[in-house]
Amino acid sequence: NTYLGDGTSLTDAEVDTINEVYQAVTVRETWQRGDVMLVDNILSAHGRESYTGARKILVAMGEPVPLADCSPSTAPSTAPYGE
Repeated sequence: NTYLGDGTSLTDAEVDTINEVYQAVTVRETWQRGDVMLVDNILSAHGRESYTGARKILVAMGEPVPLADCSPSTAPSTAPYGE
């Protein structure tokens, strides 16, 4: 469920566009026993796809950091989506 700031629902076309962009820039990892993943919630969106089998997930959260206090450590990519 995604809405505009005023609570208005997005159109189907807008949702399709968002989904296409997520699909184009998604990076998938094949997990192996003992793997650890660190995710910066400021720099990336994240989620999971369907899976089968047992898994154990441990989560540690840091202190909130105001976005205004953040500065990127790398330059934005100039490559078209998917490259």
